Amino acid sequence: MITSAFAEGGFYMGGGGGYSSMIGISKDNLTFPNGDLSQSGNAFALTAYMGYNFNHFIGIEANYLGSFSSRTNFYNATQGLLGGSVLLHLPFEVFLPSLTGFNTFIRGGYDYNSIGIGSQVNCANCINLPSLTYGYTPRFGVGAEYNHDSIGYRVEWSHSSDLLVGNQLNIDNNVFLASIMYHY
Repeated sequence: MITSAFAEGGFYMGGGGGYSSMIGISKDNLTFPNGDLSQSGNAFALTAYMGYNFNHFIGIEANYLGSFSSRTNFYNATQGLLGGSVLLHLPFEVFLPSLTGFNTFIRGGYDYNSIGIGSQVNCANCINLPSLTYGYTPRFGVGAEYNHDSIGYRVEWSHSSDLLVGNQLNIDNNVFLASIMYHY
């Protein structure tokens, strides 16, 4: 029997920070000035979210994720994702009652993804990126939570992919986050 105060569902909100790893992969064999077909950069990331759990197995979530100044050798990028996901939870206490409050989850959804490109190095016959790109991208991920009374702690990995930048570059993003949440 699931006994947690939030197990039957309800609203929650939270926020946290972490690490973002963005990779740009060339389309149509265009190269960066050094001849590479891809570039990657890392940045600090922040997240804020709110959601509703219908029960202890399924919920929905709206979230914002910002990745700040991801720098490569040839450009820097700032990314913002605003999206929605479905979360499927697996509470550990279903299998072992002493693990009340622990669960894992998977997420799937779509984000409105905007990327601002700045300080790029240009060359002839190379990738030349626009200053702003936006579009919808799929997002999926996995995570774990521990909840006690109304406070919860979450760690997660998520991935958004295939944002086409200037018809020359596909951007993929991996994010690792730790956050705290409050259940109403």
